[in-house]
Amino acid sequence: MTVTKKPTQKTPQDSTFTFKLSLKSDQIKDEYQKYLKKMNSEVQTKGFRKGRSPVDLVEQNISLPDVLSEIASHLISHQYSDKIKDLKLQPIIQPKIKLINPPLELDKDWQVEVIGCQKPAITLNSNYKKDIKKLNSNKPEKNDNNKHLDQIITTLLKHIKVTLPPILIETDVSAHFNSLFAELEKNKTTLDQYLESKKQTPEEYQKAIESQIAKEWSLNLAIDQIAADEKITVTPDQVSAVSQNNPQFKENLNMVYFLILQQKVIKFLQDL
Repeated sequence: MTVTKKPTQKTPQDSTFTFKLSLKSDQIKDEYQKYLKKMNSEVQTKGFRKGRSPVDLVEQNISLPDVLSEIASHLISHQYSDKIKDLKLQPIIQPKIKLINPPLELDKDWQVEVIGCQKPAITLNSNYKKDIKKLNSNKPEKNDNNKHLDQIITTLLKHIKVTLPPILIETDVSAHFNSLFAELEKNKTTLDQYLESKKQTPEEYQKAIESQIAKEWSLNLAIDQIAADEKITVTPDQVSAVSQNNPQFKENLNMVYFLILQQKVIKFLQDL
């Protein structure tokens, strides 16, 4: 693997990184032969025992484009992981992979562009405490707690400066629509019907989703920053207690950690 240029940031505030990988033809052919050998050991062709079929017969039973795609995924995954370590990057999303010289073929090198991003830097104006204190002091005793929390969040967001990488928003928007399409298909509902019920055009809906995702990322980054500034921590015992009481979270302890941290930071803000 070779890197044609070092990761670069598009702007001083943008945490996007971009680099290129070169997958050599010899390496690709070697992986292809390994695949054929594996298939030969698993598939029995007429007139031959497993592992004894001629290579040309094995190749007749595979889809070359599918095999090359699988090889690309395997090689890129491993080389990407190595390069991330070499460059000391800490990605927060799966990278976007683009083949620069399509199509995938055995007799040429594959040039791949990788685009990803690290955690965006955030600037939190210290005046947020003053404004939230004022908000808390004016809270009526019978005020709706959810409404008051919304006011705190709105106030906090006004004190945040962050440049969110486009790929970060694009990734979450794509995930949202994949989930939405699956749900619509399950309920036998079309996208047009869904948008009609919400009285939105496709453009309006996507813009609203992008705005919501940007807001959520900004808030989550602010929570992380406040936790760091105020030395708000979560212990392993606290994570373990929540996961034991909520079995659905046992496979995602990172989520449990952040949910506990979020609750602690929110309480900190409410107590200002």
